[in-house]
Amino acid sequence: MRNIALASLWLAIPSLLLGQEPLQPEPLASKAALKQFQDAGGQWIVKWHPATGTPGTIFGTGRKIDNWRENSLGEARRHAQQLLRDEADLLGLGQSTFTEVIGARMGRTWSFTFDQSFRGIPAIEGRVDVRVNMAGVIAMMGSRAWPIPANFNTIPAIGADFAQAAAWASLGSEPVGNAPAPRLVIWGQMDSARLAPFYLAWEVAVHDIVGGTYGRYYIDAQTGRQLHFQNDKHDCYNTGCKPKVESNATEVAAVEEVEVPSVTLTSSTPRR
Repeated sequence: MRNIALASLWLAIPSLLLGQEPLQPEPLASKAALKQFQDAGGQWIVKWHPATGTPGTIFGTGRKIDNWRENSLGEARRHAQQLLRDEADLLGLGQSTFTEVIGARMGRTWSFTFDQSFRGIPAIEGRVDVRVNMAGVIAMMGSRAWPIPANFNTIPAIGADFAQAAAWASLGSEPVGNAPAPRLVIWGQMDSARLAPFYLAWEVAVHDIVGGTYGRYYIDAQTGRQLHFQNDKHDCYNTGCKPKVESNATEVAAVEEVEVPSVTLTSSTPRR
C-alpha cells in the first residue's frame, strides 16, 4: 500500500513543471574587481573554478594587513571576515551568507573556511577559503561560491513528500521507518569542467539495507526531476577505505555551459 501511495504522489506532479528549464548562472566575480585587487600590489596567480566562475584560488606574494594587532586566531578571524566584506565582488559572494565552519592553525597560517547559504538554505559545497599568515599577511583566498542572484526563487513547487517519492521510486524501494526527512538545499554540479547551472533541490537521504544503497538523491524542487545521486557507501580495499562516488546515468546535464579560464598569471608593482 505504501508503494502505491508513493507512486500516486509522484504521478501527481504536474507535467508542466517537468518541462521547466533550470536557472543559468551569471558569475558575480567581475574583471573590474579583479583589476582593483591587482592594482593594490603584489604578484598573484588566479585559478578560476570552472563550475562557479569564481576565483577558486588566489595566491602569491601576499597582502600585508595594515592594522594587524597580534598573532592570534581571533585577530586572524577578524581580518578574514573583513576580507569577505571587502572582496565580496571579486569572490562572487552576492547576497549569500557565509558561516565559519573551520578556523584553526595550519602550519604558519590561520586557516578559515566559510560555508555558503542563501536565505537560510545551505548551498551544497559552496564555500570561501582564507589563509592569514601569522606575520599578518593575507596569504591566500578562494571562492567556490554559487553565484546566486538576489531574485533566486527559494519557494519549492513540489513538497518534501513528492521528492521522497521520486527518490525512492528511482531506487525501486520505499522509505524505512527511520528515514530522515528531506531538506531543502541549493545544488549544482560542483565538479563540472564548465560553468554549471544550480537548482533549488530536495536532498533525500536513502538507506536501503536490503539493496546496500546508502546515499543522497537531489531532486529538483521546481520540476521533480532527479538531478544527482551521491553515493555515501564506503568501499574498502587493500590500500585502505575510501568513499565510492557515483552519479546516476540520468543525471541532468548542464545547459548552455560556458567555458571559463583556468589560470591567470598577473603581476603589478608591489606596495612599499
